[in-house]
Amino acid sequence: MHQFYSSEGSLIKKIAAILIFGFFSLQVSAQIDVVSNNNGTQLANIIAGNGVTIENVNFNCADGAAGTFNCVSCNLGIDSGIVLTTGCAYNVPGPNTSGSTSCYNFYPGDQDLADLEGLPISELFDACVLEFDMTVLSDSVRFNYVFASEEYPEYACSGFNDVFAFFISGPGIAGQQNIALIPGTNVPVSINTVNEGPGLNSNNSCDVTYPEYYVDNGDGFTYPYDASPYYLQYDGLTTVLQANAGGLQPCQVYHLKLAISDVGDEAYDSGVFIEANSLNSNAVSLDSVRTTVPGVKDAVRGCVDGIFTFQLQNPVNQNTTVHFEIGGTAVAGVDYNNVPDSVIIHAGNSSAQIFIVPTVHPAQDSLTVVVYLFTTCSNVPYDSAVLLILDTVGRAVSVSSPVICVGTPDTLTIFPTISGDTYSWSPGGGSLSSIIVTPTITTTYTVTYHSVCGTNTASGKVTVVQAPTLVTTTDTICAEGTAQISATPSVNGGTYSWSPGGYTTSTISVSPGIT
Repeated sequence: MHQFYSSEGSLIKKIAAILIFGFFSLQVSAQIDVVSNNNGTQLANIIAGNGVTIENVNFNCADGAAGTFNCVSCNLGIDSGIVLTTGCAYNVPGPNTSGSTSCYNFYPGDQDLADLEGLPISELFDACVLEFDMTVLSDSVRFNYVFASEEYPEYACSGFNDVFAFFISGPGIAGQQNIALIPGTNVPVSINTVNEGPGLNSNNSCDVTYPEYYVDNGDGFTYPYDASPYYLQYDGLTTVLQANAGGLQPCQVYHLKLAISDVGDEAYDSGVFIEANSLNSNAVSLDSVRTTVPGVKDAVRGCVDGIFTFQLQNPVNQNTTVHFEIGGTAVAGVDYNNVPDSVIIHAGNSSAQIFIVPTVHPAQDSLTVVVYLFTTCSNVPYDSAVLLILDTVGRAVSVSSPVICVGTPDTLTIFPTISGDTYSWSPGGGSLSSIIVTPTITTTYTVTYHSVCGTNTASGKVTVVQAPTLVTTTDTICAEGTAQISATPSVNGGTYSWSPGGYTTSTISVSPGIT
């Protein structure tokens, strides 16, 4: 419980500061972009991440008190998300050119926040509340936030202790709990608990409390805070903190209430920033698929195994059993080793792996192994990953044109290519998987490829022919006679187009009539 001071001197000092500093506000291009938003459902879904499903949203804020933000280059510590304020969201961007920014909403306080502070609700003003139900995937939930206020630093350890809280309630929780706590304690985060001691308010004394979580942001007329839009308007803020709730029941519905309010009077704005997509239940995800050979992305029969990694967002104190299903075109027990349908992430660890060991088969097409993760709440997969199995045998050289004329370039390519392989062509001396050649005679090209599976060769033949000439059976025929004309030598696989006549074979019969 915080002791409340409502001395007339303190209130007059705040009003005077507002009048004085208000004259010195400057308009500077902001490095944090804030857009007012009064749609509670949109705001709730912006912060929702993995393992959380949101419904039944209730939003109770004054117009313009909440919004979304993007930190282009600012000292907030969070890139994007939502902000709930006791004033106006448009006052968030800096530079900090006022020590007393205030926006009067003439909005009431919140009873839960009043109870948390041990104050009558009449002492709270301008509450902004976003609350909703959420179905959680695991036994915990967490999100990242920053609290900031114009009450810093003057009114640290005073009755003007603007309050915020994150209340969670539901199965297994007695009443509701505030999870906006100083790390490792049960102490609520507030102006009076995170600070560097009292400022101008010398009548109120207290010890410096948890200064490691406090970020000084000037006082409205201190360089560089008042000159650069890198800094927010608020005079002080916390470091990025994390709200955590454990001991939850997977697949159950919990209620989360995010609330902030002025205390003592409506002056001096405060705001709480919540990171986008950071509201996560401790779900397991599939990490990027790897193999047992660095630099090789696909499994290869006989020499490279695949690895699926199951990643827990945060380690926990007990074993976590992860159930999964396997699909794809490869068949377990035939194309690769049999694997179980679950894996255990041991207590204190954040990941576990399964290995896919391909069996050695005669040459065949590449096959896939797909791992699916399902929630315990439904039969719909929420994550998946794919491993490709390649064959070690059956590599060949493709030739773009098996038959060419003298002086015509041709392209030879080895397939399939496997990451990490090196190549050496002969003749030609190329070192890539594909080469361009212009042989003058029929030539067989051989590529030696060095891979994790050993050294082998493949070859391709390019047949070179002379350009054909026209040969006729006779030079002179009667007016209605017929003559044969041939393109010699004929090229196997070659195409022909005669004019006139449009013939397409290498030898044609013509009756040209009278010349």
